[in-house]
Amino acid sequence: MSKKDFNVIASLTILLSCVYLDSFSQENFIPGYIIELEGDTAHGFIDFKNWKINPDHIFFKKNLVNDKTEFSPVQIRGFCVKGEIYESAIVETEISPDNESFLQYDAALYFRTDTTFLQAIFIGQKSLYFYLTRDKKEQFYIKEDSNYTLLIYKRYLIEQQRDNKIYLKENKKYTGQLRLYLNDCKAIDKKIEDLSYYRRSFDNLFLNYSKCTGETYEYRRKGNERRTEFGGFVGMSMTRLNFSGNVNPYLSSLDDGFSYNLTLGMLVDFIRAKNNRKWSWSNEFLITKFQFEGYSTEYIDENNIIKSHTTLVFVYQKWHSLIRYKFPLGKMFLFVNAGISNGLAFPPTNNVYQEVKFYDMDRIRSEYALDPVRYYEFGLVGGIGARFKDITFETRYEWGNGFSAEDDLTARTNRIYFMLGYRF
Repeated sequence: MSKKDFNVIASLTILLSCVYLDSFSQENFIPGYIIELEGDTAHGFIDFKNWKINPDHIFFKKNLVNDKTEFSPVQIRGFCVKGEIYESAIVETEISPDNESFLQYDAALYFRTDTTFLQAIFIGQKSLYFYLTRDKKEQFYIKEDSNYTLLIYKRYLIEQQRDNKIYLKENKKYTGQLRLYLNDCKAIDKKIEDLSYYRRSFDNLFLNYSKCTGETYEYRRKGNERRTEFGGFVGMSMTRLNFSGNVNPYLSSLDDGFSYNLTLGMLVDFIRAKNNRKWSWSNEFLITKFQFEGYSTEYIDENNIIKSHTTLVFVYQKWHSLIRYKFPLGKMFLFVNAGISNGLAFPPTNNVYQEVKFYDMDRIRSEYALDPVRYYEFGLVGGIGARFKDITFETRYEWGNGFSAEDDLTARTNRIYFMLGYRF
């Protein structure tokens, strides 16, 4: 394979990582149900988008062959999909800027009426709901009878004339609202007083309320748990060397062709459940190798000839740290990943044997082909693969900063991996 062919393969490996990006927006109908206005439950399939901002409409099918139907909050009472419950609501939202860069010198509250699907956090005698508005502002609600009441919170700025300093102030009306709402447990009053306006703080408060009163919740939304997955893989690496700078002639004989070697390793994936397990942080520990052997002849004149036999063998233990995104395609998943590579070489074979003819004198000499060498290699990695059940196949490109520690010589590595893996 020529150097041109290698560059083509490397380019394709990187570019294919982006080929399917338009598939990210594809439909994702999974089992769920809607609650109709009359109170009846209709089971079917909901186009699950793993919403960050609360949806103002959903698509529903009674079965996968039917056409989809769009529903807004005024057309249904709510829906449930993938263990998440949303209830239709017309609610007040406080619309003052919450980003620290845009806080105002204004303590007044400003409200807007929104029609949306509120996400249930706790459902029971005392219920809690969450709404991330289209302005990306977090709002929490309690339910009193059939009404959803906004827990009011606002941050704003004031300027003190006496010292010309600017201070951040908070309207924490929600603490008083919660004292009244959870008034059958006085033991949590101090927790309410110290409560921050964040999801985790509200989770802890309502769990403490449940322990205090003995009330159990009909529903509790689980947090963004992570799943850990282990696996192993085996495959082939294609390595090419690229020398530049002050290159000795005997090294030039290595700067052509490829080293084909076995690679194997194990991995651990930390999978984020929040995004329908699409995102993960993958850590792979692998052994890879390259071996090059070259012959060259330096013909200066008929009385001065140097024949060289050069051998370079490097074995690396590597850590690939990758961010991975997967998406469905029929019964399988495609995935793309990108990250960094850290490699540590074992003591290498790094020799050049030379037969030197200088007039009537013939001699043989042996020395290091490169001196000094660098044992740590840093690299950038990108790839694309497919998964069917627990079987994976991936092709990956790695650019490494190489193994030369000489100031005037660069010896970079370029690798393509083909790997077959199994997850357990």
